[in-house]
Amino acid sequence: MFCTNCGKQIKEGASICPHCGKSVSQMVRAVAPDDSTDSEQISPSKVIKQTLGFYAKLLALVVGAALTICFVIGVIVWFVEYKDRPKPYNGAKVKTQTIWEESGLSVKATKLTNDRVLRDALIFEVKNNSGRNLTIQCISFAVNGISVPANLDDTIANGEKKDIRLEMDLGSSYMKKLGVETPGVFTIELSALEASSGEEVFRSGFLTVNTTKASLEQHPSLNGYYNRHYGLYDQNGVRVQSFGYLLDPIGPGFGIENSSERSVKVTIRIKTISGQEIREDDHYYIGSSVIQPGTIGALYTPAYFEELQRMDVETPIFPVTKFSGLCTVMDAHDDSVIWEEPFTYTEKG
Repeated sequence: MFCTNCGKQIKEGASICPHCGKSVSQMVRAVAPDDSTDSEQISPSKVIKQTLGFYAKLLALVVGAALTICFVIGVIVWFVEYKDRPKPYNGAKVKTQTIWEESGLSVKATKLTNDRVLRDALIFEVKNNSGRNLTIQCISFAVNGISVPANLDDTIANGEKKDIRLEMDLGSSYMKKLGVETPGVFTIELSALEASSGEEVFRSGFLTVNTTKASLEQHPSLNGYYNRHYGLYDQNGVRVQSFGYLLDPIGPGFGIENSSERSVKVTIRIKTISGQEIREDDHYYIGSSVIQPGTIGALYTPAYFEELQRMDVETPIFPVTKFSGLCTVMDAHDDSVIWEEPFTYTEKG
């Protein structure tokens, strides 16, 4: 035992230090607080708390490193996969614009969408305060002076506001051959029908929707198909021609030029291919398109290959050099027939 005052050794049980006279009991009281502090520093709860703190910091460090790695990988994937990929419609977009207002009915074009699952579409915001339930339909649709097949048939209740989709096909190869790659100006005819009776209440006339590429100069043409053609009809400002049996898309193809002052609906139904009769079908070998005045357009009648391959004939079906059918030209507004005649197309070698 040693004196805490002078540092010299003293006997166990001594009450005072024989060297400096310091009381041993005072030495114990002076040391007690330090002993208590040491006991607190090494308590199990404090050790556990320090250990948990260490692992929490380590976990945060690992998570931060993992997130950083994921971010870097994401940036690399974006540069590799998407940076050089062309933008939908070459960057053309539609900004909100009111295109039709009539007797409580209001239609705004709000967006141009490109979806991998759904078809291309123009989105309209429609408000109906006309006092009746209405069905909105598209009579005709054109982009950059080229009439394009489109579909719109949606019902909106009185007092309702909703978004509706006008679906179209701008990505097909035959549309690209006509020059539809960067939409600039859409021209649309809409009709509002009484939902219950189907009676027409309002008709819009020709409406215009401008995209952000509206000022881009473009020159639509049928020249992409003109390597082979055969005239079917050329009267009253409407010209219909066959471009032969196409491979992209597959089926007989046709081009239409409308120089008249009204929209026309052209329907083609194929009856024979390479001299062989084919069955009547609502989905195959029939094509229809509405062509606005002052525009051009194209249509094709999709082939039903399974049926052609089952035919037991001596003369080969392919390559297709001859087909025949019925061409019908109608007024697009009332479906009254302007002209209808059978035709036969023969490939010229």
